[in-house]
Amino acid sequence: PRFACDSGMKTTWFVAAALLLFAVSCLCQCADRNGKYPVAGQCDAYVECLDGIPYQRTCPDGLLFKDNYKRGYPCGYPQEVNCEGRAAIQSPQPTGDCPRKFGLFAIGAPNDCGTFMNCAHGRSYIQICPEGLAFNQDTLECDWPDLVPTCDAEAFLGFRCPDNLPESRHASGQCDKYFVCLNGRPRLLRCPSKEAFNPETWSCEDAKNVRNCF
Repeated sequence: PRFACDSGMKTTWFVAAALLLFAVSCLCQCADRNGKYPVAGQCDAYVECLDGIPYQRTCPDGLLFKDNYKRGYPCGYPQEVNCEGRAAIQSPQPTGDCPRKFGLFAIGAPNDCGTFMNCAHGRSYIQICPEGLAFNQDTLECDWPDLVPTCDAEAFLGFRCPDNLPESRHASGQCDKYFVCLNGRPRLLRCPSKEAFNPETWSCEDAKNVRNCF
């Protein structure tokens, strides 16, 4: 291995910082002069070897050390990191609206799924998904609302698919948008530029050919 510690490393984790660095340098050895490596049992901690000397590091609150780290910034969001075998993390450091200093967090009720909070350095920033999409806490992405477990897609979009038409298309009241039902769940789609949804053909067409849309 490029980095190794004996079993005494684990017992030094909660020692004060100055003593911790001393303990790391005594108990760990860097086979490579430079690199960053995970710490057993602790998902947001890592050891950085600089010129062959190991130093204990901790990711900012809310971020974890990437188990597959190669280069660049070593810490990422929990959804990007595999913590198997190193489940422990530091205690939260909430500030204001942020439960942790860094992270993306879903906010709002099940009928208001399109907004989320981006916390950076303990400051919160409200962000909004593109129209018709909901924030998925599991993937940290804007997704179809019917694929987001915490979202009430029907209430969020203001449309419920007919029971007898689980696979269908419906006008939305806006020329360039329409609802599509998949397995009885609604999604809001947009026609290409300069096109409008024609409820007579159930498709997007040149807006000039759609009644009341030109």
